[in-house]
Amino acid sequence: MKRKLTLTMAILMVLALIATGCGGNNDSQSSASSDSEPSSSTYPEKTIKMIVPWSAGGGADTLARFLCNEASKYLPNDQTIVVENIGGGGAVTGTMEVLNSDPDGYTIGWTSNTPMVLQPLQGNGTYTFDDMEFVAQVASDASYLAVRADSEWQTAEELINWIKENPGEFHYSSGGIGGEQHICYTRLFKLAGVIDDCVYVPTKSSSETMTALLGGHVQATCALANQVFKDELRVLVSFGTGDETYGEGIPTVSDLGYDYSVAKSLSGIIAPKGTDQEAIDILYDAFSKALNDPAVLEKMKDMSYNALISDGKEMKETLKNTYSVYKEILGELDLLAE
Repeated sequence: MKRKLTLTMAILMVLALIATGCGGNNDSQSSASSDSEPSSSTYPEKTIKMIVPWSAGGGADTLARFLCNEASKYLPNDQTIVVENIGGGGAVTGTMEVLNSDPDGYTIGWTSNTPMVLQPLQGNGTYTFDDMEFVAQVASDASYLAVRADSEWQTAEELINWIKENPGEFHYSSGGIGGEQHICYTRLFKLAGVIDDCVYVPTKSSSETMTALLGGHVQATCALANQVFKDELRVLVSFGTGDETYGEGIPTVSDLGYDYSVAKSLSGIIAPKGTDQEAIDILYDAFSKALNDPAVLEKMKDMSYNALISDGKEMKETLKNTYSVYKEILGELDLLAE
């Protein structure tokens, strides 16, 4: 009987020691987990800065400010996203500012095909897709060629014929040499055989281009829909596919009889390399919720934008495909970097 009692007590003591040891390990693991995996609710703890790599007042700036304001409504901790404009260098200057910022989730950047694809292909910007994090694509749009509503040209064909008859007298503009709209122009006029008869006047942004057009300093502009579908302008041709939510009846370059590949203008958000995935997920969630709000979609339609939400992975793949399209186009135009 004593031997059974002693054995029972020994077993109980061993079980007690095991239970104590396991409890201690659990506390340690819980503490380590807490240290390495901070709660999602801690981000963001302050205002997030969105760098727009163009000057204020242009199409990209207008859309960025609107969506940042709407996305801020869905951020945790009542935080907001504010826009800072850093223009110049064909959008490379502001993009580099984003990439060189601390990857703490509090600096992000607005982007498009111009700084992501066109500038690197032309040797302006040494970064690659692997030098940044992709947060979300938020819109996809076409560019359009427009003249003043009181101009003599009613169609793109009339304009092209006039340029042929008046070499050197046609002045056109867009926001930056080597930008997406500049490439659209260049390709159309080269296909039409009038590229050497035109004078290109670059500006820093689409808003400056619009001022030049309305002031009579240039005769045409190329910009996104929200800049050109106005009473004081006449849109002559679309550089899109014709299935956009606006511009019904506007002929595409292909409709004019030219072999023209299309890579629509992308609007999206990037972050510095190494930005925590938790922060990226929270930002994506905020913009995704904003772009699922019917009121936001209606407002974007009124602004002549095609809303499109996709995550960073899909955005990166879209840009890779766009890179391939524009590499071929720039090769045809002799604009690829050596």
